[in-house]
Order: sequence, then C-alpha cells, then structure tokens
Amino acid sequence: MLLDVRAVCIELAGKSIVGDISFGLRSGEFTVVLGPNGAGKSTLLKALAGDLCLTRGEALFNGRRLDEWRPPELARSRAVMPQRVEVNFPLTAREVITLGRPARSARAADPVIDELMELLDVQALANRSMPTLSGGEQQRVQLARVLAQIWGSPAPRLLLLDECTSALDPAHQQMVFRLLKELAHEQGFGVLAVAHDLNLAAQHGDSLILLRSGSMHSKGCPQWVLTETALWEVYGLAARVTHQPEGFPVVIPSGRTGDLLKTAV
Repeated sequence: MLLDVRAVCIELAGKSIVGDISFGLRSGEFTVVLGPNGAGKSTLLKALAGDLCLTRGEALFNGRRLDEWRPPELARSRAVMPQRVEVNFPLTAREVITLGRPARSARAADPVIDELMELLDVQALANRSMPTLSGGEQQRVQLARVLAQIWGSPAPRLLLLDECTSALDPAHQQMVFRLLKELAHEQGFGVLAVAHDLNLAAQHGDSLILLRSGSMHSKGCPQWVLTETALWEVYGLAARVTHQPEGFPVVIPSGRTGDLLKTAV
C-alpha cells in the first residue's frame, strides 16, 4: 500500500475536525476526496502533507510512518499542492516551475520544465510575471511546479492535491484530470485529490471518498459512492444520477436542496 491511513483523528482548538478516517491508496490509483464545505477534506490533506499533527491514528507512506521520513527523502517522493498558493513577487512562470526542481536540475535548459509546461498548457506564459496571470493560469503553473518536484524520481511517487482545478475553465479541468489519471495508470503515481466537481471526479477517479462532518460517509468506485441517497444525506442535494455507456455516473441536480448548514461542520 502506497498510502495507508489508519483511524486518523484530527482536533483543532479542542474541536474534532476529522474523526476515525481509514483508507488506502495504491500506486497507480487516482482517488478523489469529496464532501461539502467544512467536511474536513482540506484538514485531512494538510495532515497527510505534514502541516498538521494527527491527534490519533497514523498514516504510513510506502510502509513507513510519515514522521519517520527525513524531509529531503520525502520531498523526492511526495509532492503537495495546497488549496491556495500566492506568488506576489515578479517571478516568471518558468522561474516558479523551476523552483520545484531539485537543485542539481534547476537550470534554464532543464528539459523537464519544457515538458511540464507543454503538459499543463502554459508554454505561452513562460516569460509572464506570475502576478499578471489569471487565477486559472497561476493554478496550472503551480501544478507544473508541484509535478516538477518528483518528475523523474524513482517510485514511490505520491501527489496530494487540494482543489487543483478550482479556478480552471471546463476544458482545462478535463485536461488536468486526464493528466492525473494518466500519471497514475501509466507511470504508477499515487494521486489523492480533493475536489468539488462531482462529475469530474466520477469520470476520472478510480475511487471516491465521500466525507460528511469530518467522518467517512462512503468510499469505493464512483458508481457505488455517488447515489441519489448519498447526495441528499451528505450535501442536502436532490439529484438524478444516470450512467454513461462508459460506466461512470453523471449527477444532474434537480434544483432542490436541503439545509446545507446542517450537513457540514
């Protein structure tokens, strides 16, 4: 198991935010974490990234507890993209992506930089200053930087991504999720991504984790997790769920919602 999360609990200021979460992520698997605002998605990801301490439970990466890894060693195998990354200095897009490369590789002629810029469709932004880019453009540049950190590293490789497509237009959302799925299936990456777009997650995710009020509501394949009953219980969302010929479900909201404030922390 690449990532093994065992009965993880996280408390902040004496309040339980995440309680008794357990799941596994294998190499070659793309798992998407879903849930309403305040469900604990970002808190869980921050804990797995080492930014928050676990109150109880443990998380193992490639068979070792996360706190047993030396930071330089971990940085070569695990890369993290938080929900918000702001660059207020006049660095160019190329310079920001280069920051993700190992020191020995961080040079102007590094071919990995050009490869990632093409994959994320930011070649035309190479010499643009980051503060002049749109939110979606900045998000694609930041994802390229995160990928640059572990690109070419030997296995294991793990990506932890928090809403990495939130600012993107539909075409680029599809592009990014296709890329993440390809990295998992073709290169053996383990990918754990937080998202809000149910249909995007259902189309590309191998498995889904649905959180509600800091607890696990359900986990498994998209067809099993995204049901009309689950959507009402977790989001207070009345919806019709149909299935495409390819097998993945499609959520069609009816426009009627419950009290969302009661279904999220």
